[in-house]
Amino acid sequence: PVLDPDGLPMSVLRAPDGTAAQVVLALPDGKALTARIWLLAVGRVPLLLLDTDVPENPEELRSVTDRLYGGGGEHRLLQELLL
Repeated sequence: PVLDPDGLPMSVLRAPDGTAAQVVLALPDGKALTARIWLLAVGRVPLLLLDTDVPENPEELRSVTDRLYGGGGEHRLLQELLL
């Protein structure tokens, strides 16, 4: 099911300067994979989620975090490299 993020206790993690916190991973083919970091309040535990559907990524890399442990071998490898 698709959830509306506006209805969840979730926000983009911010760097000290106020910009959205991101992780950038250099890939072997010379490309970079960028992931935005979301903070979700789950009880007393903060849960960090990675989101690769960001403008900095080319279309073929935007779906890396669209599902967990799904897709082909390359999809799974990109997920593991990002973690």
